[in-house]
Parts: sequence; C-alpha cells; structure tokens
Amino acid sequence: MIRWLAIVLVALAVSPAIAAQQLTGSYVLIDLPDGFEESRSFTGALWREAQASILVTELPADAFGAIAKGLLEDPAALSDQGIELETVDNASLGEHKAVIGRGRQLVGPQPFEKWLLLAGAPQATLMVTAQMPTTLATPARKQKIEAALASIRIAAERDDP
Repeated sequence: MIRWLAIVLVALAVSPAIAAQQLTGSYVLIDLPDGFEESRSFTGALWREAQASILVTELPADAFGAIAKGLLEDPAALSDQGIELETVDNASLGEHKAVIGRGRQLVGPQPFEKWLLLAGAPQATLMVTAQMPTTLATPARKQKIEAALASIRIAAERDDP
C-alpha cells in the first residue's frame, strides 16, 4: 500500500491538474487522466490506447463488511472467477473504509493486470475494478491506472441520467 501511495503522489506531482468527473449512474467522482473517456455502454471509463477499463458496480451499503472481510481473510476468494489477487489491504477513501487489491485475471488465453477497490459509504458499497492486458501494462500505464483509482471520491448524491 505504501508503494501504491508513493506512485500516486509522484503521478500527482508530475501530472497537470485534472478536474473530477462524476461517472454517470454512480456515486463515483474520479479524476480521469489523459486518454480516458467515460464509457457510454457501462458505468465506468475506457482507455482505448491501453485497452484498459475501469468499471463501477454499486451494491447495497450493508454489503461492505462481509465482502471486505472475505477479501481480507481469503485473497483467493475470487479465484473461481479467474482473479488471483496478489495483495489485499485495508485502506480508506476519504472518511470511508476501503479495501484495495491488486493481481491478475486470465480471460480466455489472455492475462490481464487487475485492480480492485471496495469502498463502504452510507449510500452504497462501491466495487471499482480496473483491468489492462498484461502485454500492454508498462510501468507508466500501471501508474496511470493507480492514480485514477486513488483519485476516487464518493459523491453525496448519485448521478442518475
């Protein structure tokens, strides 16, 4: 987690200021770096050049505790979905409790880098996942994804279309 925070601080120091954007149909406020655009077909964002995506799923607010406990106690809990989390740590998202995971996922024959951010708020439990093909995941591209995820905040109101 300290490595992740250091990468984000460096990225913020060398990146121009980016305005927060609330993703349509969600509570998520995110600073989308250059190259990312909000998706029109799912709640989240795309980075076409890197074939990367950030997806937002909202669950009931009371789901956070059980999901967080399961991930922290058994990082292999998602292995039946092909997701192998290498790290899972407690974190915070402003005043909200969160869990951050990082690993890989095999989709057919293609390996992907995978990030998972679970955040608990009074309005909802947010599960934000990001993925990028391992073959395209340079250190700079990984840093860009991690900076985007670290920028996430929870809006007081949902942005419903």
